[in-house]
Amino acid sequence: MTGPVTKRSLFACLWSIVFLAVLAFPRSAVANGSDLPPEIPLQGFVKIEDGRVQLLVRVPLVLLSNFSLPKRGPGYLDLANVDPKLKQAAAAIGHLIELRADGSPLAPTTREVRLSLLSDRSFASYSSALAHL
Repeated sequence: MTGPVTKRSLFACLWSIVFLAVLAFPRSAVANGSDLPPEIPLQGFVKIEDGRVQLLVRVPLVLLSNFSLPKRGPGYLDLANVDPKLKQAAAAIGHLIELRADGSPLAPTTREVRLSLLSDRSFASYSSALAHL
């Protein structure tokens, strides 16, 4: 990531995230027999600090079905062997989200991935989400 981050570029980043979320979940998915529910909320935070952009995103497990996460038994995640595929999924998702600074795209870097229960409330604030990761 290079170049200074301005409020204008942050605004563009946030709109890019919203735009990608809308594209990822079109209303037609309900009518075409998709297995996905009609609405899947994504949670995320963007913070600019010391000329760097930090993006925290929580992606529901249902959206990771194409990544063939390892399973055991009757469809349970194999937690002992899920990390490599989880990191691969996070990297792929990072490339779908476009952040820009002064018109130039910022290269995503996946630092941490973690599974959590749907009931986990760690993404209620930026600080709790960061502590969770």
